[in-house]
Amino acid sequence: MVSAHTRCLKRSPNGNWHDAMLDRGIVGLLICTPLALASVPVWASSLMQLAAFVLFSVWLHKASAEATITLEAGVLLALFGLFIVLSVVQLLPMPMSLLEVISPGSASTYRIAGDETIGVGIRSASTRMRH
Repeated sequence: MVSAHTRCLKRSPNGNWHDAMLDRGIVGLLICTPLALASVPVWASSLMQLAAFVLFSVWLHKASAEATITLEAGVLLALFGLFIVLSVVQLLPMPMSLLEVISPGSASTYRIAGDETIGVGIRSASTRMRH
């Protein structure tokens, strides 16, 4: 006999454990994630990240079992290339004129700081580097 709670979670009469787990997991994440992100301990947000990874793994298993994921090698290569380009662009220093357009607050901070590096530690004057 199927309980009313299980019956309402099934999307179709032929629902399987993937659908029920995904539905319950997403509802659980929607309820618990704001609480975990507002708390101080790191383990709370780490637990939500782990739950999201498990839900993604279940969805991936379901999609691969149904053979609905088809990516050509060219698409994977393009996505990997886009990731590499994004990583390299983030590592390069940005010209001040472009920084003023994208983030005026950061540009003013860099202008105020000038060439000096901000010191680190209790005795910041002793760790400051000057050119």
